[in-house]
Amino acid sequence: MKNSKKTDIRKKIIECMKFFSTFPTEKEFERKFPQVYKCMKKEFDLEYNDLLIEIGYDPFKSSIIKNYGELSENEIYDFIKKNIKDFVDKYHYVPNEHIYKTLPLPSIKYLKLRFKITYSLLLKKIHYDKIKGFKIYRHIPNEVLLKQVKLKVDEYLKNNYRLPNKKTFNKFKIGSVDFYEQRFEKTYDEFLENLGYSLSMKHKPLVYKNYTLDELFDLTKKEIQKFIDENKSVPTQFQYRKLSLPSEIYFKKRHNLTYNELLLKLGFEPVNRGEKYKYMTDDEVFLKLRSEINSFILEKTRLPNTEEFQTLDTPSYGYIKKRYNFTYKELVKHLGYNEIDFIEGYFGLTEDEIFKKIKNQIELFIQENGKKPTKKQYDSLEVPSFYYIKKLFRLTYCELLIKLDDLDNICD
Repeated sequence: MKNSKKTDIRKKIIECMKFFSTFPTEKEFERKFPQVYKCMKKEFDLEYNDLLIEIGYDPFKSSIIKNYGELSENEIYDFIKKNIKDFVDKYHYVPNEHIYKTLPLPSIKYLKLRFKITYSLLLKKIHYDKIKGFKIYRHIPNEVLLKQVKLKVDEYLKNNYRLPNKKTFNKFKIGSVDFYEQRFEKTYDEFLENLGYSLSMKHKPLVYKNYTLDELFDLTKKEIQKFIDENKSVPTQFQYRKLSLPSEIYFKKRHNLTYNELLLKLGFEPVNRGEKYKYMTDDEVFLKLRSEINSFILEKTRLPNTEEFQTLDTPSYGYIKKRYNFTYKELVKHLGYNEIDFIEGYFGLTEDEIFKKIKNQIELFIQENGKKPTKKQYDSLEVPSFYYIKKLFRLTYCELLIKLDDLDNICD
């Protein structure tokens, strides 16, 4: 009898997941199937997640890949091993626990509850635990590895104007920082310097090492003058960092020159963005900030991000932090803006207008695909990310869809 009731519960859960391939929350399940939920509690005395595991599903993953209840312990390990092998063949390293969580495999929590096993024990059981997963690199020559690293780092430098930190480097999928530190017996910074990158020059490639000081001054002066000719103003310290020049930190460390001292030495007026605001009242400063931000909004239909704010004719972020002790988000909130105003096309909209725009995009998706978007597909639409929706309106994905008029039968 109990098995037939479990089968009924499984059918109801599958029915509730048809449209967007995710598990309903316990609250959603209780609301849509109150009788089944009551039966579950009364007959089985199980927590919701425990019930899902018992009927063969993994409640800790965002989508259903496989009914793991149909597989034995050895079959699940073989399934995981095959997928880990495919990953290693493609990326040449064993995924850590954080990366494993992104793979279409049983979650760590599911494995821990069902088999009492940790991720490290799992890797050991499927024979992928040798020397922290770096065995795959033993046959690869150093020069091949280093060429691969330089390609990734150069690409990152080109787009971000700085070297990757350890966390970012690990996302390149070319082996972890720990591996390179162990293999080359160097710290991460020493490893990067050995590849030709200069930490003292604000993490830019070491292209100025053979320049004399006069040559550096001459080059810097020409680039700053070029910037002034194009922008009619001396670059701020933040704007200077975007130029293809030795960083201001390099001049500070090597030649004991602050940025303003460097400008003076090269014949330019020093920059002091906070000086003219020193004698303004708070109301006057905030009025100036709103004026500049609103000018940006007229062009972009959204708030400027932190980096874009630095380019406006406003007090510097450092000055704001020192005078008011505001983070940037606290500042824009104080000025009367909302977090959703950072999203292009959503500035100044009412709540109803926001949901109407979202609804229009979802209806376009349905017309093209014949079905409603999954939560993952939703974030690929031209809409505010679900992260914003959840944070600002405290809605689950199912509750969001229910709120959008004709999609209110999503879980029925």
